Amino acid sequence: MLMAIGHAILRLAVDTDPAPVAVATMMNRALTGTGGPRAFMTFFYGVLDPQSGRFQYVCAGHPFPFLRRRDGEILKLGTGAYPLGLRPQVKLSEAEVTVQPGDTLVLFTDGIPEALGTQGSAFGFDRLQALLAQPGSPQEVHDRILASLAHFEGDSSPLDDRSLVVIRRDG
Repeated sequence: MLMAIGHAILRLAVDTDPAPVAVATMMNRALTGTGGPRAFMTFFYGVLDPQSGRFQYVCAGHPFPFLRRRDGEILKLGTGAYPLGLRPQVKLSEAEVTVQPGDTLVLFTDGIPEALGTQGSAFGFDRLQALLAQPGSPQEVHDRILASLAHFEGDSSPLDDRSLVVIRRDG
């Protein structure tokens, strides 16, 4: 039910004012209004202008996405904040970066770095970043991360859902 509420509010928030902090603020207000100790969610929302590469974003308790620059430098995109729905007032900070031609953006949910391997250790952010450091097309990066994750987990079933998006700005 929480995801249905979140989805509906997200659509309304984006239609009302697509600015990242405005969307996150409306989401937080709706989630705190639903009540209950489990009515919270991590959140990353960004607006990318494909022409200029301007990427404005807000992060609330969600794993910071990675931006791999064309030259191989890797940036973590995020600023710390509580997940949405925990407190009526959340300090949210909008950040901005320019995604240059040739840059690769990797967004993911916590089910990837928190996945447990056969030895009981987590897949981790460092391993994810190391896989991104290797060059390749968005599809190759995506497939490399998922293959490494599958090998790391062995025959274990995932304990959490996971999403992975890898995009590159061309031009």
